[in-house]
Amino acid sequence: MPILRFFIPFAAAYFLSSLFRAVIGVISPELAREFSLSPQDLGALASLYFYAFAFAQIPAGVLLDRFGPRRAEGGLILAAAAGALLFCFADSFAALGAGRVLIGIGVAICFAAPLKAAAVWYPPEKQVALSGWIMLVGGLGASFATKPVELALGYFDWRMLFAGLAVLSLLAAMGIAWAIRDIPVEREQRSMAEQWRGLGGLLVHRRFWWVMPWAFTGMGTFISVQGLWGMQWLMHGAGYSKPDAASLLLAVSLISLSGYFFIGALSERLARRGVTNRHLLAAGMLLDLLSLLAISLRWPGEVVWWCLYGLGTSLNVLTYTVLSHGLPATLVGRGNTGLNLFMFIGTGSISFLVGWLISQLQAQGMATGQAFGTTFMCLTAVNALAATWYLLRWRTFEQR
Repeated sequence: MPILRFFIPFAAAYFLSSLFRAVIGVISPELAREFSLSPQDLGALASLYFYAFAFAQIPAGVLLDRFGPRRAEGGLILAAAAGALLFCFADSFAALGAGRVLIGIGVAICFAAPLKAAAVWYPPEKQVALSGWIMLVGGLGASFATKPVELALGYFDWRMLFAGLAVLSLLAAMGIAWAIRDIPVEREQRSMAEQWRGLGGLLVHRRFWWVMPWAFTGMGTFISVQGLWGMQWLMHGAGYSKPDAASLLLAVSLISLSGYFFIGALSERLARRGVTNRHLLAAGMLLDLLSLLAISLRWPGEVVWWCLYGLGTSLNVLTYTVLSHGLPATLVGRGNTGLNLFMFIGTGSISFLVGWLISQLQAQGMATGQAFGTTFMCLTAVNALAATWYLLRWRTFEQR
């Protein structure tokens, strides 16, 4: 199958998936004003997408195995289009939440589907390159949800934005249906119960529990910050205007993307010098913690600390590699699925709990800026616990 015919529709769908994930942050001031939403309400609204995305992984994976990427992803993206349309016309918090749930379900396999199709049509070396380029496009989607969306809101409101996203989702579904060919599906279909039992085999593996806490907290924190709380912190905790906050978050996102290139270009050279993926992941953890601490306490050079946070989080992708290197081949696929599941459950939980804590502190009379700073310090502490666990268990998995 021609590369561009494969790449363009799948990459467009993954771009929209990442845009949907992060766009709530930029429009959160408008939503809070129009629907009288508290920080707790905003956190709950953000978390619904992540919980829906996480718990859709297993059933969506069954659909992917049973019907193939073309029909499974093409059909599910129609749910995302319906969710965007419902969000566009929402007149209550419940309608906003239902729209977010539909969107989360609709984009659940936007990365898994092209990987499955590529495994059928292309040799391994091309599969690696294609997955890397699709990840890059996804990162650009999250970047687009910052300053570009903020600029677009100068010309039309958030409802028109979501109407446009609904149309683009429909076009993406049509593009996949037209451009992508069906692939042979597995003759022996695994039921949903069998998929969950397969995941259970991973959950008894000690190496999974070594790295999973960081996927839950560290990776979950970054996605939550990128998707909502970074914008809220900069505006209400640090006193930034909305345009300046969006510009800084765009810089953080682009620096995070540059970190992926750093990993790809230098990881093999560093490994020859004894600096392996587990070392790079530990370095990313420490950089994340230092940056979050500096942001929470508003140390001088705030812009630099935010950018360093973006760079540190780019190393989080190595969590998958560190896990896979010590798993039997039969568990590697489940390992990636399991980390995804817990990462997005973590993101949803963190998104909600941050809003809940800010609202509780404000209710007790704490000033808004202080409430945000205290909450971000709690995030730093939770991340520090996960990083400490990783370092304490280092020798246990030293040779694996």
